[in-house]
Amino acid sequence: MPVYALFSANAKGTVNTDTRTARIEGKSIILDPGKEIAPGDMVRLGGSLFIVKRITPADFPHSVKRGAQIIQFWDSAFIISYMGVKSGSSIIESGVGTGSMSFSILSALSGRGRLLSVDINKEAIELARSNVSSILGEEYTSIWETEIGDISSLNIPGAFDFCILDVPQPWEALESLSGSLRSGAILCFYCPTFNQVEHTVADLARHGFRFLESHELIDRKLLVRDNATRPDSDLIGHTAFLSFAIKTSGISVKF
Repeated sequence: MPVYALFSANAKGTVNTDTRTARIEGKSIILDPGKEIAPGDMVRLGGSLFIVKRITPADFPHSVKRGAQIIQFWDSAFIISYMGVKSGSSIIESGVGTGSMSFSILSALSGRGRLLSVDINKEAIELARSNVSSILGEEYTSIWETEIGDISSLNIPGAFDFCILDVPQPWEALESLSGSLRSGAILCFYCPTFNQVEHTVADLARHGFRFLESHELIDRKLLVRDNATRPDSDLIGHTAFLSFAIKTSGISVKF
């Protein structure tokens, strides 16, 4: 299902080359069946000129049905890079939202490994699956499992490499996760407030984790114009605090 992003300075959308339909800011446009579209092409639709590109995590929020919650691409990119997620990794995530983090993880896994996404909300899982599957093919999503439930009370068998928690009380999940993560596994908890970070960090050690670092990323887009380049006035000053911990082995070696 070749779905591409449509990008311009003033508007964003998607084009589905199977259904020959473009969607721009909620409006549908039927395309001429005799003309093919591929990444790198320029197309004029609805009075605007767009460039066609493959959908990336940066395009995801503009390409799918939105819910109330989304992890922005600069946060997901940092999380994946910091943790070291790569093809073949096994990952638990809890709090799927609209599927933006799932999309980023599955793109990084490239069809090898395992992603288990957990959410207490059945509708959120259905929306995430629909959104991600509309862009990524079976070769990417075949390794994706979803489960409805509370991550703090689930018994998840296996020894996962990574875990990402985007839930209101991440500290409540530490006990159950301790048995699901291998020694050396990296845990990320995505928290909007200082209190959530402090509470979770305070509980890490007694569940076999060691705190590593917390970060906050600020995104400032530039408006590039001839002799008038400047920062955009719409600064996104805060999304969440990205905090990381490591599952300890319990072994202390002296030399």
